[in-house]
Amino acid sequence: MIIRILTYLVLITLFLSSLMTVSINVYSLFNDRLEKGIVFKTEEFDYSGYDQSSSYTTFYIKKEGKRLEGDYDIDKNFSITKGDTVVYRRINFQNQIRPLRVNSKKVQSYYGPWDYLSLIILIAMILIYFYWNKFITKLKQ
Repeated sequence: MIIRILTYLVLITLFLSSLMTVSINVYSLFNDRLEKGIVFKTEEFDYSGYDQSSSYTTFYIKKEGKRLEGDYDIDKNFSITKGDTVVYRRINFQNQIRPLRVNSKKVQSYYGPWDYLSLIILIAMILIYFYWNKFITKLKQ
């Protein structure tokens, strides 16, 4: 019983997360949400764990009194420093951003892997919801 409840909670969380990401992407598709800002602060974080080592840089931009932040993996082939001009898109309705161009040089694509994966998850969950019984009855025959 507890496993079933936990499974449903995980599925609902996955569904809502995917739905939020897809709705933000649809919203940004119809509204040109590219914004431009100048980086006023950067911080570097080094995470080292068992059998892996990774570093991330977080950068901050002030826009309309809000402090927006974005991060990227140091292994990427670009870097962002204080004073750089960044064209970005907002990932969610809060303060997370995704850098697209740094000093007029394209560094990332508009959509990331999670954007595509969340669309696939959302479609798959809807199809499974409607066709699960038909699929199970065909297997039993």
